[in-house]
Amino acid sequence: MMIAKQQTIVAALFATLFVAHASGNLLSAEPEGYIDCPLCANETFGVYTYGTFIADSGVVSCQEAFDTDIRLPPENCTAWQSRGEDVCRCAAEPPENHDCKLCDDGGSLPEGALAAIPGTFCAQLQVDATRDFQDRCPIWQQTMGNYCGCNNTYDASICRICTEGYKFDPAKVVDGLDNSTISCGRLEFSANLASGDFGCREYQFIFESQCCEKIEEALPDISGTTGASVMMIGSVVVAAFGVLNMLL
Repeated sequence: MMIAKQQTIVAALFATLFVAHASGNLLSAEPEGYIDCPLCANETFGVYTYGTFIADSGVVSCQEAFDTDIRLPPENCTAWQSRGEDVCRCAAEPPENHDCKLCDDGGSLPEGALAAIPGTFCAQLQVDATRDFQDRCPIWQQTMGNYCGCNNTYDASICRICTEGYKFDPAKVVDGLDNSTISCGRLEFSANLASGDFGCREYQFIFESQCCEKIEEALPDISGTTGASVMMIGSVVVAAFGVLNMLL
């Protein structure tokens, strides 16, 4: 479904700055050369629920970015609109019908009734995966599929927010850098849609401390070994006293 661009200004994201003129009049602080920079140059965009990316103000959804009137220098506008193309698929034709399975072996979901990310059951995530672009199916499998209990083959090309030795919690809700919150599962999914300066490493740098918990290694049980050692030492002491008595 395509929707017309709404003329909504999200002040929390991009506020117009003013400075006081000597006469008391307010003048815009915007430097010369700024241009209107819509996220999607063609003024339309397909509603994409799971698309988010990192902006200077925090984590922004495709819908929020699309609804924002913004003016930028031309060079910054290019970067802004590239996120619209990469993450939000501006101007792309609606996805063709396909049958992406969250479990890469084609099997049914082990835990369809599990809310892998807050507010969304795995069964719904399976439906959403088939409505997204087919080339994103591996991302769905390696993120949402794994969260839903699928035993999918490991893909080293997929971005993981947690490094080795840390446990990831997709259902954990964290601060999205502005005044919103977002689940770690949504963040890791979005990290695989992003590219360039706001790609995988940026997500890891910002959210690893919030979404990842260090795996504590269990200490070896030495209680049995300690007991045996004490008994052995005791036997040696008794034997030593016996030898000493014989000599005396």
